[in-house]
Amino acid sequence: MREEQSNGRIAHSPGTECYRSLGSGEGSLAAVVLDQAGYAKESEEGMRTSLGFQEKNGRWDDLRRWGHDMWGLVGFKCLAVYQHYLFTRDRKYLARCFRRMLAHARWSHKERQKTKIPYKGEKPLTWGLCRAGWATAG
Repeated sequence: MREEQSNGRIAHSPGTECYRSLGSGEGSLAAVVLDQAGYAKESEEGMRTSLGFQEKNGRWDDLRRWGHDMWGLVGFKCLAVYQHYLFTRDRKYLARCFRRMLAHARWSHKERQKTKIPYKGEKPLTWGLCRAGWATAG
């Protein structure tokens, strides 16, 4: 579904009359479908809102929205951006989005470094991975 937000922008809004959500996951998949169907303008317009959900520190995984524990949302956003580029060949769009991707990659790398603490013996399975509950890491 696509609907107008309070700021006047159109956004992908997965759900029904009983359930609505401005989540990046489903919205990103909707953007891919729109691109594949030949609606590149509508795809880009709908993704503009969720692509803008980025923290000043670079974090891009919907920290202040319902999907903040779904770290894979960034992957859905990247998929939508890549698919949009494949259909439109819009390098300026790709460059704008790449800056967001790079900022999140740097933030994510910094967060993973926090779990790389020295251990005597065998390292735990979580060594070098994102911390559990990193939604509070802001």
